[in-house]
Amino acid sequence: MNQYENDTWEMSNRNTVDELAIHTDSRHRQFQKKLYNVLEDPSTSWWAKIYTITSYIFVVTSLVLLILDSYAYIQREDEFLVLDAIITAFFTLEYILRFYASSTTLKSALMFVINPLNIADFLSIVPFYILIILNYGFKLNHTVPNLDTFRILRLFRLLKLTQHSQSIKLLTKSIRKSYKSLLTVIYFMFVIVLVTGTLMYYIERGTLNQEESAFILPDGTLSVFSSIPAGMWWSIVTLVTLGYGDLVPRTVFGKLLASCTMILGVMILAMPSMIIGAAFTKLVSKKKNQKKIDDRNVDQESNNLQTLLNKQEELMVNFRNIVVEMENNHKLIRSLTNQSL
Repeated sequence: MNQYENDTWEMSNRNTVDELAIHTDSRHRQFQKKLYNVLEDPSTSWWAKIYTITSYIFVVTSLVLLILDSYAYIQREDEFLVLDAIITAFFTLEYILRFYASSTTLKSALMFVINPLNIADFLSIVPFYILIILNYGFKLNHTVPNLDTFRILRLFRLLKLTQHSQSIKLLTKSIRKSYKSLLTVIYFMFVIVLVTGTLMYYIERGTLNQEESAFILPDGTLSVFSSIPAGMWWSIVTLVTLGYGDLVPRTVFGKLLASCTMILGVMILAMPSMIIGAAFTKLVSKKKNQKKIDDRNVDQESNNLQTLLNKQEELMVNFRNIVVEMENNHKLIRSLTNQSL
C-alpha cells in the first residue's frame, strides 16, 4: 500500500468513525428526549401516564408514612422503615433519570440543578440518607436529640403533585400575574393592623401600675392589651374572622373599634380571592381561545392538504390523458408514415 492509498484509507476510516459517532449521538439524544417526555409530560404516551400515576401513589404513600410516624407507638416499626427505603429509592432513581434526560448540555444540567422544584425534590430525598449515615454510620441516634426532625423535609414532596397538574399551574401563574395587586392588598392590611392595633392598645390599656409594672383597668383587673404588638395580634385574629377569644375589648369604644375591624376584615378577605379569581378566569379563557385557534388551524391545514391532494390527483388524471393522447398521435403518425411508403 503506497502513501496515497494509506492516506485515502485513513480518511475513509475517519469518516466512517465520525458518521458512527454522529449516528450514536443522534440515537442518544432521541433516547434522552423519549425519557424526558415520559418523566415530564404525561400526555405523550401511556408509559408517561403510568409513570405519573405511580409517582403520585409514592408521594401520597410517603406523606401517609410521615403522618403515621408521628405516633410514638409505631415510630420503630421495621415495616415502615423498609417501605420508606423503597419510596426513597424510587425518588432517588427518578431524580437521577430526570437529571440525565434534561442534561443535554452543561447549561441545561446547571439549570436543572438550580430549578426550585428540583431543589425541593433533592431536599425531600436527603433526610433518609442523613438519618441512615448518622444512625448507622456514626451511631448518633441516642446522642443527638430530635435527629428525626430532618424528616420534615419530606413535605417538599407535596410539590411533586403540582408538576403535572395544569389547573395548579394555571393557579400559580395567576398568582404570579397578580402579585402587584396582592402586594397592595398586603400593604393595606398591614396598615389596618397597625392602626387598629395601636388604637385598641390606647383604648383598652387602662392606667399603669408602677408597682406591678402592668396596666390596670378601672375594675382592678389586668389589661390584656399590654402593648401595641398585643393589639396588632388581636387585630390580625379579628381581620381574618378567626376570633381566638384570648384578647377581648371591654370598653364601649373598644367594642366599637372591634366592630369596624370585623367589617373591614370581611371586605379585605374578599379582595385577594377576587384578584386571583379574575386572573385565573382570564388565563383559562385565554387557554380555551388558544385551543380553539389551534383546532381551527389544524382544520385549515387539513383542508389545505386535502385540496392539494385533490389538485394532485387532478393533475395526474390530466397527465395520463396527455400521455394517452400523445400515444394516439404517435400511432396516427406511424400509420400515415406507413401509408405514404
